[in-house]
Amino acid sequence: MRLLHSYKIQVRSSLLILISLSLLLNLAGWRCLAQKPKEEKFDVLVYGATPSGVASAISAARMGMKVALVDESGRLSGESFLPNYSAGLNFMQPFYKEILTKNPDPVLDSTEFWPEKGLRVVEQMLNEEPTIHFFEGWKWDFENVRKRDQKPELLHLVRIRNEKRGAWISANIYIDASNEGALASWFGVDFLKPEKRVLCPEDDSTSGAYNRIRGWYIFNRLDQIFNQTNLETTIAAIQFNYNPKLVPFCIPFGVMLPTKTENLLVPNCVSSTSQTPFHNLHHLRSQFALGHTAGVAAALSIRLKTSPAKLKMDSLQTHLIRQKAILVYVADVLPDHPDFEWVQKIAILGWIPENKARLDEKMSPEDIQHIATRTGFSEKEITEMAEAKTDRRAALYIIWKVYEREKWLNDPQANPTHLKE
Repeated sequence: MRLLHSYKIQVRSSLLILISLSLLLNLAGWRCLAQKPKEEKFDVLVYGATPSGVASAISAARMGMKVALVDESGRLSGESFLPNYSAGLNFMQPFYKEILTKNPDPVLDSTEFWPEKGLRVVEQMLNEEPTIHFFEGWKWDFENVRKRDQKPELLHLVRIRNEKRGAWISANIYIDASNEGALASWFGVDFLKPEKRVLCPEDDSTSGAYNRIRGWYIFNRLDQIFNQTNLETTIAAIQFNYNPKLVPFCIPFGVMLPTKTENLLVPNCVSSTSQTPFHNLHHLRSQFALGHTAGVAAALSIRLKTSPAKLKMDSLQTHLIRQKAILVYVADVLPDHPDFEWVQKIAILGWIPENKARLDEKMSPEDIQHIATRTGFSEKEITEMAEAKTDRRAALYIIWKVYEREKWLNDPQANPTHLKE
């Protein structure tokens, strides 16, 4: 009996030991699970709440994307939204209207504008988008990510005021809207070397003040002089109201596309030569336009399951035009005009010289010759189509419809839905 009792005690002890070990292992497992970084997934991640960053986040959210907007500052920087030049007639319509309530003159001196009001307008626009998660007062924990040898697509953010509080986030498409190009650098993007600053009274260069990526297109001084050099890939047209002598110029999509990375867009540290070209792309109006394009391109890339560099320009341009973005500046057909969309289409094709559509006028022999060289139609064909109409508007519209239909017949992959009346 004593032996049996002793045996039972040993079995019970063994069972207790096994149960204790099991509990300890489970607790250790739970502790490991608790320490494992939890990743939050977004469609689009925008780094930097600059004007281009805010425009990127809002435009992507409006196209149904879940967006993370990350900025180190404790609040939006009001100084970044000073409208020292016209904010534009497209994406930032609410912001522009608020400016005009203070001063009807589109040329505003930044010293006369109150930054708090501009800041409130931008904050309101962000708050109206429920799919934007604003990491305000967070920074990218580069050292922690580098030490753990994490892939560039997985970022570790920490609270500025409490760095123990962290979050791991990732996205399908990244947009670096910072002034330094920090995210682009982490992705291994090549940067252009700063040129020597030319000390000239007419030169407004601050070479080296901002980094500039090496993109698929490097914007230069000639692009500003010959305003129709980038029509096929234009994503924004800039006309500065403060100086009518400056020729409107088009910005090509390639300036924000790094050459080495497929899922990254850089609307701030754009690919350009230094001095005047770079600074013209850094005005408020340009930044809003570039950010708007970056957000739309990111959303389209996710929808079509492709990279921004592989997007068809016709598709991207169509979405931008429908959102009232000016891709080619046509002085007499602005976004509020009923013919804005199709006029932008023919402007991209180069049918409108001298930035005026003149829809109420008659077709001239020079117009017929110009369009014939652009379309491949003979002057006789253009004349026959034009003579059947009473004004330039109707003639241009029917020629465009015939041209697009021919284009679709020659390209089965083209989308014919926009050809329907």
